[in-house]
Amino acid sequence: LLARAEGVDWGQVAALLRSALAYAVAGRPGPDGGAAEVSEEVFSLASLAAQVAARVGGSITIEDTRLRVLAHSATGEQADPLRRTTILGGRVPAWRVAELRHSGLLRALWTSPEVIHRPADADGPERLVVAVRGGREVLGSIWAAADGG
Repeated sequence: LLARAEGVDWGQVAALLRSALAYAVAGRPGPDGGAAEVSEEVFSLASLAAQVAARVGGSITIEDTRLRVLAHSATGEQADPLRRTTILGGRVPAWRVAELRHSGLLRALWTSPEVIHRPADADGPERLVVAVRGGREVLGSIWAAADGG
């Protein structure tokens, strides 16, 4: 994922990423025969979700700190019922948020810099989750569900 050093704003990070991507595709010709340009779409949360999903082999949701879905990858018919409910409702259901708080998972998520593994159990399917931070501020989280679960 991506970390930002203190004193560097997100605009600078985006500019750096655009430059890096433009450099990466510079060898490919654009439609007019010149250098290819990098689409703004590359920097959307939906695009990020799709790219992470392709790398981890599961469906992804990107959520804010209130567990509202900001973006998600394609899930297909194999998504578990909780994943479908979360995506269609635009947020993690209130009953699930209460369970995550009670279990201590949310506290661990907001305080840990590590990826957290939540094994499947009677209360829900397996998930991997990591907090997204800007400096010390928690901005949200990225949740991964295995395909078909």
